[in-house]
Amino acid sequence: MPKNRFKDQLATVGLLILASSARCSVAAEDPTDEAFLASILQVEFDQHLSEDTDLTIDPARQLSVERCEAVLRELRPGAVSVFAVGHEGWARIFDAALPPHPALSQDTLAIWRQACSRTGTPMYVYISSLINYKLNHEHSEYARQFSNGGVAPQRLDHNSDYVSQCLIPFIETILQRYHPEGIWLDGDFWSIFPSWNPASVRLFKAETGLAAPKDFGDKNFPAFWRFTIDSHADYMHRL
Repeated sequence: MPKNRFKDQLATVGLLILASSARCSVAAEDPTDEAFLASILQVEFDQHLSEDTDLTIDPARQLSVERCEAVLRELRPGAVSVFAVGHEGWARIFDAALPPHPALSQDTLAIWRQACSRTGTPMYVYISSLINYKLNHEHSEYARQFSNGGVAPQRLDHNSDYVSQCLIPFIETILQRYHPEGIWLDGDFWSIFPSWNPASVRLFKAETGLAAPKDFGDKNFPAFWRFTIDSHADYMHRL
Protein backbone atom coordinates (compact mmCIF):
# COMPACT_ATOMS: atom_id res chain seq x y z
CA MET A 1 0.00 0.00 0.00
CA PRO A 2 1.42 3.46 -0.88
CA LYS A 3 2.84 5.47 2.01
CA ASN A 4 0.75 8.31 3.36
CA ARG A 5 3.33 11.01 2.66
CA PHE A 6 1.79 13.74 4.81
CA LYS A 7 0.70 11.62 7.77
CA ASP A 8 3.49 12.78 10.08
CA GLN A 9 3.20 16.45 9.13
CA LEU A 10 -0.46 17.10 9.85
CA ALA A 11 -2.62 17.09 12.93
CA THR A 12 -5.71 16.50 10.82
CA VAL A 13 -6.45 15.71 7.17
CA GLY A 14 -10.05 15.60 6.02
CA LEU A 15 -13.30 17.42 6.39
CA LEU A 16 -13.05 20.31 8.81
CA ILE A 17 -16.33 19.41 10.48
CA LEU A 18 -14.79 16.09 11.51
CA ALA A 19 -12.00 17.95 13.26
CA SER A 20 -14.42 19.07 15.94
CA SER A 21 -15.34 15.57 17.09
CA ALA A 22 -12.20 14.92 19.13
CA ARG A 23 -12.33 18.36 20.69
CA CYS A 24 -15.90 17.79 21.85
CA SER A 25 -14.68 14.99 24.11
CA VAL A 26 -13.19 17.57 26.47
CA ALA A 27 -16.55 19.23 27.11
CA ALA A 28 -17.50 19.64 30.73
CA GLU A 29 -20.98 19.16 32.11
CA ASP A 30 -21.44 22.92 32.09
CA PRO A 31 -22.79 23.77 28.58
CA THR A 32 -21.06 27.17 28.79
CA ASP A 33 -17.63 25.56 29.20
CA GLU A 34 -15.13 27.42 26.99
CA ALA A 35 -13.54 24.25 25.59
CA PHE A 36 -16.93 22.90 24.56
CA LEU A 37 -18.02 26.15 22.93
CA ALA A 38 -14.75 26.34 21.03
CA SER A 39 -15.15 22.76 19.83
CA ILE A 40 -18.49 23.36 18.12
CA LEU A 41 -17.72 26.67 16.39
CA GLN A 42 -15.63 26.03 13.30
CA VAL A 43 -15.58 28.85 10.75
CA GLU A 44 -14.89 28.46 7.05
CA PHE A 45 -14.06 31.57 5.06
CA ASP A 46 -15.50 30.38 1.77
CA GLN A 47 -14.11 32.09 -1.31
CA HIS A 48 -15.10 30.06 -4.37
CA LEU A 49 -15.10 32.12 -7.56
CA SER A 50 -17.33 31.47 -10.56
CA GLU A 51 -15.90 30.85 -14.00
CA ASP A 52 -17.05 34.30 -15.15
CA THR A 53 -15.60 36.20 -12.16
CA ASP A 54 -13.92 39.51 -13.00
CA LEU A 55 -10.23 38.58 -12.69
CA THR A 56 -9.20 42.22 -12.24
CA ILE A 57 -10.69 42.21 -8.73
CA ASP A 58 -8.20 41.30 -6.02
CA PRO A 59 -9.65 38.52 -3.80
CA ALA A 60 -7.40 39.66 -0.92
CA ARG A 61 -8.09 43.37 -1.23
CA GLN A 62 -9.85 43.67 2.14
CA LEU A 63 -7.55 41.41 4.14
CA SER A 64 -5.14 42.50 6.85
CA VAL A 65 -3.70 40.74 9.86
CA GLU A 66 -5.45 43.23 12.13
CA ARG A 67 -8.88 42.70 10.59
CA CYS A 68 -8.54 38.92 10.65
CA GLU A 69 -7.32 39.02 14.24
CA ALA A 70 -10.30 41.16 15.24
CA VAL A 71 -12.72 38.65 13.71
CA LEU A 72 -11.04 35.76 15.51
CA ARG A 73 -11.09 37.54 18.86
CA GLU A 74 -14.76 38.40 18.44
CA LEU A 75 -15.93 34.95 17.32
CA ARG A 76 -13.41 32.84 19.31
CA PRO A 77 -13.84 29.82 16.99
CA GLY A 78 -12.32 26.44 17.72
CA ALA A 79 -10.66 26.59 14.29
CA VAL A 80 -10.88 28.41 10.98
CA SER A 81 -10.62 27.12 7.43
CA VAL A 82 -9.09 29.45 4.85
CA PHE A 83 -8.81 28.98 1.10
CA ALA A 84 -5.59 28.05 -0.67
CA VAL A 85 -7.40 27.25 -3.94
CA GLY A 86 -11.11 27.03 -4.73
CA HIS A 87 -13.00 25.10 -7.39
CA GLU A 88 -12.13 27.71 -10.01
CA GLY A 89 -8.41 26.87 -9.73
CA TRP A 90 -6.75 30.17 -8.76
CA ALA A 91 -4.39 29.95 -5.78
CA ARG A 92 -4.45 32.55 -2.98
CA ILE A 93 -0.69 32.24 -2.52
CA PHE A 94 2.36 32.93 -4.68
CA ASP A 95 5.20 30.74 -6.00
CA ALA A 96 3.40 27.42 -5.76
CA ALA A 97 2.47 24.56 -8.09
CA LEU A 98 -0.90 26.15 -8.89
CA PRO A 99 -1.13 29.63 -10.45
CA PRO A 100 -2.03 32.62 -8.25
CA HIS A 101 -5.13 34.68 -8.98
CA PRO A 102 -4.10 37.32 -11.58
CA ALA A 103 -5.05 40.24 -9.33
CA LEU A 104 -3.83 38.78 -6.04
CA SER A 105 -1.93 41.47 -4.13
CA GLN A 106 -0.94 39.64 -0.96
CA ASP A 107 -0.51 36.15 0.44
CA THR A 108 -3.87 35.19 1.96
CA LEU A 109 -2.56 32.25 3.97
CA ALA A 110 0.34 34.27 5.39
CA ILE A 111 -2.13 36.86 6.71
CA TRP A 112 -4.39 34.26 8.31
CA ARG A 113 -1.41 32.32 9.70
CA GLN A 114 -0.20 35.42 11.53
CA ALA A 115 -3.68 36.28 12.84
CA CYS A 116 -4.27 32.69 13.96
CA SER A 117 -0.90 32.58 15.71
CA ARG A 118 -1.67 35.77 17.58
CA THR A 119 -5.00 34.44 18.81
CA GLY A 120 -4.06 30.78 19.29
CA THR A 121 -6.63 29.69 16.70
CA PRO A 122 -5.97 26.46 14.77
CA MET A 123 -5.81 27.14 11.02
CA TYR A 124 -7.02 24.58 8.51
CA VAL A 125 -6.29 25.09 4.83
CA TYR A 126 -8.95 24.40 2.21
CA ILE A 127 -7.86 22.87 -1.11
CA SER A 128 -10.22 21.98 -3.93
CA SER A 129 -8.41 18.79 -4.82
CA LEU A 130 -10.19 17.05 -7.72
CA ILE A 131 -12.34 19.93 -8.96
CA ASN A 132 -10.37 22.60 -10.79
CA TYR A 133 -12.06 24.51 -13.62
CA LYS A 134 -8.84 26.10 -14.87
CA LEU A 135 -6.75 22.93 -15.10
CA ASN A 136 -9.68 21.02 -16.54
CA HIS A 137 -9.96 23.57 -19.37
CA GLU A 138 -6.24 23.94 -20.04
CA HIS A 139 -4.91 20.43 -19.40
CA SER A 140 -7.12 17.71 -20.81
CA GLU A 141 -4.45 15.19 -19.79
CA TYR A 142 -5.43 15.86 -16.16
CA ALA A 143 -9.20 15.72 -16.70
CA ARG A 144 -11.65 12.94 -16.10
CA GLN A 145 -12.82 11.75 -19.51
CA PHE A 146 -15.88 10.01 -20.86
CA SER A 147 -15.73 6.80 -22.90
CA ASN A 148 -16.20 8.80 -26.12
CA GLY A 149 -13.07 10.85 -25.37
CA GLY A 150 -14.94 13.93 -24.21
CA VAL A 151 -13.67 15.83 -21.20
CA ALA A 152 -15.86 15.71 -18.09
CA PRO A 153 -16.50 19.32 -17.01
CA GLN A 154 -14.52 20.62 -14.03
CA ARG A 155 -13.33 17.23 -12.72
CA LEU A 156 -9.74 15.95 -12.56
CA ASP A 157 -8.58 12.33 -12.74
CA HIS A 158 -6.89 11.04 -9.57
CA ASN A 159 -4.75 8.65 -11.66
CA SER A 160 -3.36 11.40 -13.88
CA ASP A 161 -0.05 13.24 -13.51
CA TYR A 162 -1.97 16.13 -11.91
CA VAL A 163 -1.47 14.49 -8.51
CA SER A 164 2.34 14.28 -8.70
CA GLN A 165 2.87 17.45 -10.76
CA CYS A 166 0.43 19.81 -9.07
CA LEU A 167 -1.49 18.61 -6.03
CA ILE A 168 1.29 17.01 -3.96
CA PRO A 169 3.80 19.85 -4.57
CA PHE A 170 1.07 22.38 -3.69
CA ILE A 171 0.32 20.60 -0.41
CA GLU A 172 4.03 20.36 0.37
CA THR A 173 4.43 24.11 -0.11
CA ILE A 174 1.54 24.82 2.25
CA LEU A 175 2.90 22.49 4.93
CA GLN A 176 6.41 23.90 4.76
CA ARG A 177 5.44 27.56 4.48
CA TYR A 178 2.37 27.96 6.70
CA HIS A 179 2.42 24.99 9.11
CA PRO A 180 -1.38 24.53 9.26
CA GLU A 181 -3.02 22.38 11.89
CA GLY A 182 -4.91 20.54 9.17
CA ILE A 183 -5.85 20.43 5.50
CA TRP A 184 -9.36 20.09 4.10
CA LEU A 185 -9.37 18.34 0.72
CA ASP A 186 -12.67 19.05 -1.02
CA GLY A 187 -14.11 17.84 -4.32
CA ASP A 188 -13.00 14.25 -3.94
CA PHE A 189 -15.60 11.62 -3.09
CA TRP A 190 -18.55 13.46 -4.58
CA SER A 191 -16.76 14.01 -7.89
CA ILE A 192 -15.65 10.41 -8.46
CA PHE A 193 -17.01 8.48 -11.42
CA PRO A 194 -15.36 6.18 -14.00
CA SER A 195 -12.83 8.00 -16.13
CA TRP A 196 -11.40 6.96 -19.49
CA ASN A 197 -8.42 9.26 -19.12
CA PRO A 198 -5.50 7.37 -20.75
CA ALA A 199 -3.73 7.22 -17.37
CA SER A 200 -6.70 5.41 -15.81
CA VAL A 201 -7.17 3.12 -18.82
CA ARG A 202 -3.48 2.10 -18.71
CA LEU A 203 -3.55 1.49 -14.97
CA PHE A 204 -6.76 -0.54 -15.22
CA LYS A 205 -5.18 -2.73 -17.91
CA ALA A 206 -1.98 -3.16 -15.88
CA GLU A 207 -3.83 -4.11 -12.69
CA THR A 208 -6.59 -6.33 -14.08
CA GLY A 209 -5.42 -7.49 -17.50
CA LEU A 210 -8.77 -6.30 -18.86
CA ALA A 211 -9.55 -3.82 -21.59
CA ALA A 212 -11.42 -0.71 -20.51
CA PRO A 213 -15.17 -1.03 -21.20
CA LYS A 214 -16.56 0.87 -24.16
CA ASP A 215 -19.75 1.84 -22.33
CA PHE A 216 -21.79 1.09 -19.21
CA GLY A 217 -23.23 -2.12 -20.69
CA ASP A 218 -19.82 -3.66 -21.32
CA LYS A 219 -19.05 -6.85 -19.36
CA ASN A 220 -15.88 -5.22 -17.99
CA PHE A 221 -17.69 -2.19 -16.60
CA PRO A 222 -18.27 -3.58 -13.05
CA ALA A 223 -14.54 -4.24 -12.75
CA PHE A 224 -13.82 -0.73 -14.11
CA TRP A 225 -16.12 0.81 -11.51
CA ARG A 226 -14.43 -1.22 -8.75
CA PHE A 227 -11.05 -0.04 -10.05
CA THR A 228 -12.25 3.57 -9.88
CA ILE A 229 -13.06 3.23 -6.17
CA ASP A 230 -9.94 1.23 -5.31
CA SER A 231 -7.57 3.50 -7.21
CA HIS A 232 -9.09 6.53 -5.48
CA ALA A 233 -8.33 4.88 -2.13
CA ASP A 234 -4.75 4.37 -3.31
CA TYR A 235 -4.56 8.04 -4.30
CA MET A 236 -5.69 9.07 -0.83
CA HIS A 237 -2.99 6.90 0.71
CA ARG A 238 -0.40 8.73 -1.41
CA LEU A 239 -1.30 12.03 0.20
